[in-house]
Amino acid sequence: MHAKNSKGSTTGYPYHITQRRNYKQKIFVDDAGREKYLAFIEGESKRYSLKISAYCLIPNHVHFIVVPENDDSMRNVFKYANMKYSQYYNKKRVILK
Repeated sequence: MHAKNSKGSTTGYPYHITQRRNYKQKIFVDDAGREKYLAFIEGESKRYSLKISAYCLIPNHVHFIVVPENDDSMRNVFKYANMKYSQYYNKKRVILK
């Protein structure tokens, strides 16, 4: 049996997730940034039980095919991974200036 949460997602079924930065600005400026982002996604996916089936990282947006195992898997994985990456990105920008 698959459970449906309040946001309308169903556990055990695949979803296509896309995210884009405001004004089509670049999210990733180098390979180190892409690797760091994937590390954050991987860590949070394990923590919140989200299966990543496929992904594509483009400089100004990302695509993921995911299968949530819990009602809040998708929400929490992307919330915390994006928060961590934003902190990393902003700290790196300050150091480079």
